[in-house]
Amino acid sequence: MKIIWAVFKKEGLDTIRDRRSIIAMIVIPMVIFPVLFGGIGFFAIKETKKAQEKMVNIGLVQPVPDNSLVTALKGKEGFKVTELEAGIDPFDAVENTNIDAVILFDVAFNENISIKSAGELTIHYRSTGNGGIMRGRINSLVNDYRQEVRESRVQELGYTLDFINPVTVEFKDTATEQEQVGEAIGGLIPYIFIMLCFTGAMYPAIDLGAGEKERGTLETLLTSSAPLVKIIMGKLLLIVCSGLFAASLSVTSMAIAMVSMGSMLGKISSSIGPMLNPLNIVLFFSLLLPLTIFFASFLMTLSFFAKSFKEAQSIVSPMVAVIVFPLLFGMMPWMKLTYVTAMVPILNISLASKAIFSGNVPWGPVLVVYISLISIASIGFVACTKLAGRESILFRS
Repeated sequence: MKIIWAVFKKEGLDTIRDRRSIIAMIVIPMVIFPVLFGGIGFFAIKETKKAQEKMVNIGLVQPVPDNSLVTALKGKEGFKVTELEAGIDPFDAVENTNIDAVILFDVAFNENISIKSAGELTIHYRSTGNGGIMRGRINSLVNDYRQEVRESRVQELGYTLDFINPVTVEFKDTATEQEQVGEAIGGLIPYIFIMLCFTGAMYPAIDLGAGEKERGTLETLLTSSAPLVKIIMGKLLLIVCSGLFAASLSVTSMAIAMVSMGSMLGKISSSIGPMLNPLNIVLFFSLLLPLTIFFASFLMTLSFFAKSFKEAQSIVSPMVAVIVFPLLFGMMPWMKLTYVTAMVPILNISLASKAIFSGNVPWGPVLVVYISLISIASIGFVACTKLAGRESILFRS
């Protein structure tokens, strides 16, 4: 154990001195969540609120009918109505003037409404930017007018609105709010954490293998009296700690971001708190630990195989895509944790985490997940120590 600890301390000091490792393990995890949740969320909410409060300039092309819809448009707060000459090009008005939308009523609009037919109108607008929000504000007034006309027609016939709405349906969701939020974002949490765990372990692994080969220190270490297995264990221990450290900082960073964004998240924030309770976090990290050991073993093997730090980067970087695909599948709402999916590496963590954070854990499949992860971690460790003992791999030219 002293040898493993000595290797761990030695490699830890080298890692701390490496700028790329520090960025991957500390800077990125501490920055990504405040930027992701705080920055993007703040500006998104700010722009949405700005679009909802913005004065909407509406052009009504003459002849403008006299009805309650036009009256509502002219009297609604946040709307400015301008009557435009007949024959004006609505496209040109929207694109080249300060008019946000142009409404063109059919000449027989009021007549069709009065004879119980459908009145036609066309709304010209630009959907890009915040156009969708503006369209929703206008459409809300149109829907109110539509409801008013419908109710008036039904009452003239001596009926109520129940006559044309014979069935009312009320849906009551049996899923708790935590289960709903966990289902929605539970797959995103392992996606971010596993990716950061992999990148947090990647640079130390490359440096402790290919980096040492370039610096010429690997030969000195291997010619010492320390057994190869213990040297590899010391290196792997540091890589595992680096990956978990990056993931831990991610948890801390996300928690800080969530607290700071509590007022902006609204009801969702009340469900995120129970999701990130200590038991769920411990369960998640207990799943992450064997996967990180496998990552460390796999990355260390590739690092030993590479001739240089640059070659190791070119070999390891494409592996990110291999990790992304199962994580993306795990985010799909139809993917569930079963005894079959519990045996698929990476995907099983994503699905198990989704179940854990939603508060609905199928313990049978979760046990299979643990067995699967511990198995691949053991295989990865044995393979790494076997391959690292071959001079043809360590010192290939």
